[in-house]
Amino acid sequence: AEEFDIIIQVSNFHYARGGFWYSMYMGTAGNILNLNDVIMGKEIFLIGALLTIALFHFSIFMMRKELRYTLHFSLFCITVAIGIDMVGQYLIPRVIPGMDLSTVILIWYSSGVWIVFLLIQYVHELFKSRISTIIKNVFLGYAIIFQVLYILTDPAFYSRTGYVSNMIEIVGYLCTVVIVAIGIRSGIKSGWMNVISMIIALAAYTHDILFWTNLIRNDFGEMFYLGLFLFIFIQMVIQAQRIKLFHDNEIAAELSFLQAQIKPHFLYNTLNTFVSMSYFDMDKARSLLTDLSHYLRRSFDFKDLSQFVPLKNEIELAKAYVEIEKARFEERLEVVFEVPEDLEVNVPRLMLQPLIENAVIHGILPKQEGGKIDVLVKQEAKQLVFKVKDNGIGMDTKKLLNILRQEKRNSVGIANIDSRLKKLYGKGLKIESSLGTGTEVTWYIPLNGRSD
Repeated sequence: AEEFDIIIQVSNFHYARGGFWYSMYMGTAGNILNLNDVIMGKEIFLIGALLTIALFHFSIFMMRKELRYTLHFSLFCITVAIGIDMVGQYLIPRVIPGMDLSTVILIWYSSGVWIVFLLIQYVHELFKSRISTIIKNVFLGYAIIFQVLYILTDPAFYSRTGYVSNMIEIVGYLCTVVIVAIGIRSGIKSGWMNVISMIIALAAYTHDILFWTNLIRNDFGEMFYLGLFLFIFIQMVIQAQRIKLFHDNEIAAELSFLQAQIKPHFLYNTLNTFVSMSYFDMDKARSLLTDLSHYLRRSFDFKDLSQFVPLKNEIELAKAYVEIEKARFEERLEVVFEVPEDLEVNVPRLMLQPLIENAVIHGILPKQEGGKIDVLVKQEAKQLVFKVKDNGIGMDTKKLLNILRQEKRNSVGIANIDSRLKKLYGKGLKIESSLGTGTEVTWYIPLNGRSD
């Protein structure tokens, strides 16, 4: 015949919103199998990407539990992956035999309410405020109430609430935009990127709600997968920035701690030296006071807590420290600087002066006759070479290994500097020492990035 009818009977005994959601595809068996492969491949890729992202952020949380938002983002990605599968190709039911339709519907509806809550929880962690706390608690209550409803009632009953839950979920996505907007108003960075990602996710989800309920029709179908991909991508960029900021703040706090290591006895002895010197040599006392001023100015430079400072600042701090110690110990201490005067380059801060201080305290002063320290900074090819060499008492191999193995919290000297250099360039301090001969410490700063 030129025309024919296809009649399909649909039972809604187990699900209140049954029926065809999409247009039928007709074609040869090969056409239908190819279409199935495309849809299956798209879903496997998206679910695999979500689970990989979830595992990555969960690993971050396990290593740094301060970053709680990574845990919420991980749980959000896992829940989204489960929800996608429950309305897609049923990969999970294929893996778990015996999972019936009621269980699939339960997991699907449950994932919907928890996706919204976890997204709000995640945004709340990023942009905490009184309003975000209220919104989070309200949607936690919503998630618990509906979860109990889904568990205690039959799918044929609770699936009638689908339209209500859809509207609540849209309100939840709008609330995430509100939370981010409040964060922007409070001056929190990365807010606009979050707003853009939230609006994309909200627009895609709203479109698909209208599409699934046949309120709108179009040729390109669902937008959720594309919206979700863009949302996750933008969030990954934001989280990379936040992790970098966390790392920078941690380093800044560490540097702040190092800068605060002005030992009371050092200040006490220096001031005593100044007072004594003022009785017989006022000019030298003024010079010592100037050196102390330079030393304190560089040591307490809290305006800029970045890892790097101009080389001249590091040299100025080291020279100020040396002048103070030479004033105190006079002929027992000799320090010779061989450093560039006009080299414009940034170097990691607080490395040169602590190593000179270590040479003075642990190398030279234990010797009754004192000794000499040579400080060398020079450019070789594409790197700066730093060297602090003393002819002090030296140390044996066992003591040297113990110093380098000290935990960072117990060391503001050699161990800390060695660790920081390894993090920055992959190569730490090179230390050569022997008892009765002295110690030589060498390190390298690449002028074009990380060392090979």
